[in-house]
Amino acid sequence: MQERLERLKSTIGIRQLELERGQSDYILVAPLSELDKTTGKYFVDYQMRPAMAFLGKDGLPTLISAKCTHLGCTVGNQCNAQGKILCPCHVSYFDVTTGQPDPGAPAKTPLPHLGWVIKDKSGKVVASRLTSGQTTGDTKAGALEGASVYIAKKEA
Repeated sequence: MQERLERLKSTIGIRQLELERGQSDYILVAPLSELDKTTGKYFVDYQMRPAMAFLGKDGLPTLISAKCTHLGCTVGNQCNAQGKILCPCHVSYFDVTTGQPDPGAPAKTPLPHLGWVIKDKSGKVVASRLTSGQTTGDTKAGALEGASVYIAKKEA
């Protein structure tokens, strides 16, 4: 009985997450200050797929799918010295910056990047990046002080 109750609670949590995604134009990923260059922060996108957020070399977010393009396993969130993350299921490494898998890896297709929006403390959008890579807005450090990273439904 206890096991059934735990499964029911888990199902309710998933349904609440789906409902939130259906109703929200923006979903918080993390405060920008919490992003790291080598450790990705997991989150769930609008389609309920795993994704990760890193701090890019340019000081802006890098959001990338965490679902391996080989068989759908969740890739690890730790970058190695070459800036690559590992899918532990069949040992495919992916470059966080480009999403490209290593040559000869079981995965042949890159991990897709996600667009993002940065909002300041007041909730105003100050910068954004489309999935195409086009960045708009004020990306200077001062404008990003205390800002948070979101995914936007219109980009999903």
